[in-house]
Amino acid sequence: MTKAKIVLLSISVIVLTVSLSLWTKQAQAEWSLEEQLIRETIQTYFDIYYQSYSNLKVEDFGYLVENTTQGYSFFASEFDKRDIEIYHAKLHRLRYQNFEYFLDFEDISTVDKNTQIISVTVTVGHDVVYEVSAPRVSSFRYFLFRTLGSPFLCPGA
Repeated sequence: MTKAKIVLLSISVIVLTVSLSLWTKQAQAEWSLEEQLIRETIQTYFDIYYQSYSNLKVEDFGYLVENTTQGYSFFASEFDKRDIEIYHAKLHRLRYQNFEYFLDFEDISTVDKNTQIISVTVTVGHDVVYEVSAPRVSSFRYFLFRTLGSPFLCPGA
């Protein structure tokens, strides 16, 4: 192999390595942004969830859900379930006078790149002061919230 071919081959390998490195960093940055949007959407969902128990009113979270059959089904069942839970909270004076909740995102990963189905695993915990037992704090650690093929709509994604 001539010296010129070796130099040309070396330059090609360097250019390919740099290009691959830049492409990988760009893909990681895009995933980080998408991951942040997913986290923010789920955070907003839980903000609304806990606020519903604070004001004993079922808050609308439909704008967080994709306009699909799966999204609508999730919304309808969650909304109905929450309506019943809020009714019971009113009957038994279980309004949240004060609350603090915690989310620990354990995993956000792509299951199917073609359909962009993701899997999200979040552990949820809270400290709540109920109206009926104030000022005692009720602590709950930890509930595992897992969704596959998330029905949530990620703003900006």
